[in-house]
Amino acid sequence: MRRYLFFSILLFASFSYPILAQDIYKGKTVDVNTQKPLDFVNIGVLGKGVGTCSKMGGAYQLDLTGVKETDTLIFSLIGYAADTVIVYDYKKKYRSKVAIIFLSSLVLPYQEKLIYDAAMVTKVLGNNHDSKSKKVGFDGMLLGAEIGLKIAIKGSPTYLKDLHFSLVKSPSVNSHLRIKMYYMVNGMPKEQILDENIIVEIKPGQKMVVVNLLPYHIVLEEDVVVSVECIDGALMGGESGILLAGGRGPLFKRNVSHGKWGRYGGPGLGINVTAIY
Repeated sequence: MRRYLFFSILLFASFSYPILAQDIYKGKTVDVNTQKPLDFVNIGVLGKGVGTCSKMGGAYQLDLTGVKETDTLIFSLIGYAADTVIVYDYKKKYRSKVAIIFLSSLVLPYQEKLIYDAAMVTKVLGNNHDSKSKKVGFDGMLLGAEIGLKIAIKGSPTYLKDLHFSLVKSPSVNSHLRIKMYYMVNGMPKEQILDENIIVEIKPGQKMVVVNLLPYHIVLEEDVVVSVECIDGALMGGESGILLAGGRGPLFKRNVSHGKWGRYGGPGLGINVTAIY
């Protein structure tokens, strides 16, 4: 009798709590004109915490388990027009084959040579980046995750010369980060302002990162959030993970490509820029 009762309970539980089968799709991101693969494309379900990035060579794997078929899937890369598709249509088209996603490059605006007046001021804006006790990283997050700091400018226009941050823990293998910048709406990062990708290679044992921003002709008219994006799985935790020096908060963070931004207390990101205004 006890065996029968135990079996009945298990049978009831199996019908009451069905196990979702994994719904995983593989694909590749490609430039529609050159037919060359596109590295580090952001791929995500808009605002749902589901997504990834394509790897070097353009390949990606996307887990859509539990995602609503009415949700919106976005493929985006700085310098390219975003491709948007409804999850139902994506699943129907690529359920039994590898997805090939083509993106079209944008015509970049003409960049005039920046000319600095002798009377302009040069100043470092942001946090100190040499803290050993405060630290932030990507542990528990997914590819496309970002952590950022608000940089308050002192005058308009402001030209950005370079960017600095330190590593408390460097990766065990050569890895990559991406720098992004956003104007803010209602106190949160919103409008991505860069025209070109800023990819930074991180090497084992590296302690300091300095990025020359002059080739990107970045001119600010208002405050921005400067973020560091995880585009390499080797950076996300464990023995090979990375930790950046922290600083004053708040910390702006989102956990995956096209996820929702959040604003968090505690340590912020230890990053700063050299500005001319």
